[in-house]
Amino acid sequence: MDYTDYNNLPSLEDADGGFTNDDRARLFPDLIRLFSQEAYAGVYAFGLVHRHFELERGERMVTTAKIPHEEYITRPEKFPDNTIIADRWTANGQAFEFSRLHAGQEAVPPPPQQLLATFRELIGSRLERFLGIYLSPNHPDGQIYLDGPFNSEDREQIILVQDSCSCSIYGAVSVCWAPREGDSDTCAACKVCIETDPNHKKIDTVRSMCRHSISYGLSDPDSCPLQNPRARSKEVFK
Repeated sequence: MDYTDYNNLPSLEDADGGFTNDDRARLFPDLIRLFSQEAYAGVYAFGLVHRHFELERGERMVTTAKIPHEEYITRPEKFPDNTIIADRWTANGQAFEFSRLHAGQEAVPPPPQQLLATFRELIGSRLERFLGIYLSPNHPDGQIYLDGPFNSEDREQIILVQDSCSCSIYGAVSVCWAPREGDSDTCAACKVCIETDPNHKKIDTVRSMCRHSISYGLSDPDSCPLQNPRARSKEVFK
C-alpha cells in the first residue's frame, strides 16, 4: 500500500463508527465461525482498518518488540529489512501495517485468497473500507493488547500486553477480535486502541491503563458491549 493510500484509511473513530451495532449483531456469529475454522484459528483475526500517524513517501508503519510479549513500539520506517512482515490487511488483501519478527518468531503468510473471498462475501462492499484481517495476537488467554499514542512528535504508538481487568480507559476502542480458543461460538476483543491525540506529545499513563476483555456468547447478544448500543457508548470507558 502506498503511503498516500495509508493516509487515506479511516481514522479509529470513523472505522469504529462505520462498523455499526447492527453490523456487529448481524456479522459476529458468522465471522466467529469463519475464523474458528482449523486453517485460520489462532493464525488470523478480524478487526478495524484504521490509520495511526500520517506517513511520508517511502514509509511503512512497523511494530517492533521492545520486550517480546510485553511491550512494543509502532513507528514509521523508511527502509524496512527482511525481518519485516505484514500483520494486517484490508478486505482486498492489501497489507497496510507491518511488524518486525523477534528472535525465535516464525513468519506467517498473508491470508489465503479463500479466506479473503469469504470474508468479503460476509461483510459486503460497504464494510470493506472499515474491516480487515489481522494476524492473531500472540498473547495468553486473559490478556489484551493496549495500543495508544506515546510520542506524537516522533509518530510513535506504544503497545502493552495487559491483564484483562476492571480498569477502564476513557475513549478506548476494541479494534481486533478473535474466537476464544476451543470455542467456535464466542470471541474476545484481543486489542484495544486509543485515538492518537496530536495535542499530546507523550502519554506515559498508557502504561498503567487496562480494560475489560470483551467476550460474549451468541445465545446472549444483549450482554455483548459490542452489540448493545448502550453498553458500547463512550460512557462505558469513563
